[in-house]
Amino acid sequence: MRKLELIKAIPDKLPEDNTARIIKASEKKVLMLILPDWQVIGRMEDGVIHFTWDEGWLTYYPKSDYWTRDMLSTIYFNSYVSKTGFDEDSLEAIGSFCNKSYRNLDTIEVYESEVKFRKSIRAENNKQKRIDDFMKNVPALPKDFKRFCIRKLEKSDEKKVNIKLWQSYTYTHKVKGILFNEERYIERIFSVTNFNGSITRITELCRAYIKEPGGTWLRWYYGEKFGRYGRAQHFWDKKRDSCVNNLPTRHYVYDNLDSLGLPEGEKDTVRLLDGRCDPSFILYKVRKNPQIEYIAKKGCLRMAADLVGRYSIAPIKVSNATYERLKKFNGGMEARELLEVAPKILDKNLKDFCKIKDLAKASTIIGLAKEYNINHIYTLMEKSGGMTLPNIGLYQDYLKMALRLGMNPHDEIVYRNKRWKEYHNRYVEEIHKAEQKSQNKSDNIKYKGISKDYKLNTAIFAWEDDSYQIIVPKNASDINTEGRLQHHCVGAQPQYKEKMCARSTFIVFLRKKENLKEPYYTIECDLSKVIQFYAAYDRQPDKEKVQKVLNRWMKQVKKNVKELQKAAG
Repeated sequence: MRKLELIKAIPDKLPEDNTARIIKASEKKVLMLILPDWQVIGRMEDGVIHFTWDEGWLTYYPKSDYWTRDMLSTIYFNSYVSKTGFDEDSLEAIGSFCNKSYRNLDTIEVYESEVKFRKSIRAENNKQKRIDDFMKNVPALPKDFKRFCIRKLEKSDEKKVNIKLWQSYTYTHKVKGILFNEERYIERIFSVTNFNGSITRITELCRAYIKEPGGTWLRWYYGEKFGRYGRAQHFWDKKRDSCVNNLPTRHYVYDNLDSLGLPEGEKDTVRLLDGRCDPSFILYKVRKNPQIEYIAKKGCLRMAADLVGRYSIAPIKVSNATYERLKKFNGGMEARELLEVAPKILDKNLKDFCKIKDLAKASTIIGLAKEYNINHIYTLMEKSGGMTLPNIGLYQDYLKMALRLGMNPHDEIVYRNKRWKEYHNRYVEEIHKAEQKSQNKSDNIKYKGISKDYKLNTAIFAWEDDSYQIIVPKNASDINTEGRLQHHCVGAQPQYKEKMCARSTFIVFLRKKENLKEPYYTIECDLSKVIQFYAAYDRQPDKEKVQKVLNRWMKQVKKNVKELQKAAG
């Protein structure tokens, strides 16, 4: 739409009220909406003239002589626009132009939304047509490709395999009016799955255009239909309702490598590492680090794949003896690192290590090998639960606690102790007691009011009958011990000790007379009632029976309080 024609249609003197008129510009019917400045409050307070037609819209700000491609909804968003003040001719123009029975500003907004929707659909269809036309230049799949995919799936232990195929195509482009034909490549990624145990489905996931195999993708398209490949697949340049979630990083490669003009070393490496990692990344890494080719040809395929997928491109030093041991047990970079710190590791232990897939577990074992004889560690673990990550973690805790208690963890008596699990538990108890002793000492000072009031509290709360006895804590450490033995929060939470010091509530212990040393119930109370009472793990065994005992005790407590008050005057 020509802006000059639209400006000519604007009246010299703008109306004072909101106005809508149908005009003609560029041989199209255009709805011109005039919103004077007093009707528009906000960012666009200099007034607005908005034009709408069957394929678009433009907005003009006359005071600043400024054009935008704002829709009417955008003007609403940025400013307050009065929707009243239209005369009958304006309302008629809106209804006639929008072909709607209702006639107001919202009618124009709905009309523009429909135009926008039609434009987006048309643009998407045009884009899809361009992609489809471009895909006509893609070479046909090799005649044996489907059979190749099925054979790879049958040989694999997995339910899905991924295949990569490189093909050359002619790229035609124009430079200064002259056509040039350039040989480029397309990288195609396929997923081959076993459906219901009998049907093999091949899905083309992605097509990428590159200058050379292993090069950077220039542009790429994602497959949209599951179970489609070749000409049957639809493609789009973004992931939408596509069959792609995340593109795979391990592929088998269709071996047409001789037709791609690759150097012999690169072809050999891709073939050797087939199915272990991404063939494109293999080419990229081999060009950066030719040692990968050497390592692969030495037979250390897992280590070569690790270098491609996870490690930097810096060369590494590996002895011939290490190569032989890694090749023998299919060891990767973690196994190489283990051999560096523990070259005397026994074959049976190295074989077990090379089966590990969990990197965290492998790193933990390497850490142990840096400090201890790893063969001794393997022997010890085999006799005490196996070389599992939880068991190794427990063993590491044992060594740390031994160090904390003043022992040398590198002494064979310590790190080769066959009863290390028993000692682990013993060390936990020792450390806990030491910590508890320190905590008790600190709490007894902090909450000294408990020990200061012990005689008074005993006079109030001490009680017994034929079966039960109430014990009054002598100090804060008694409360801590009770909480630890009962596995509840009375010792860990400071508020109970704070309240007892402030004499707002009190903690006492209910014991069975048959065993006064064993905790039974912990009670919180004040001078007139029981607030709460719980046994171990916050449970309440024999609750009704205990409640009756506490009721009898509380009657005595109230009598004791009255007698003390009377004696005090």
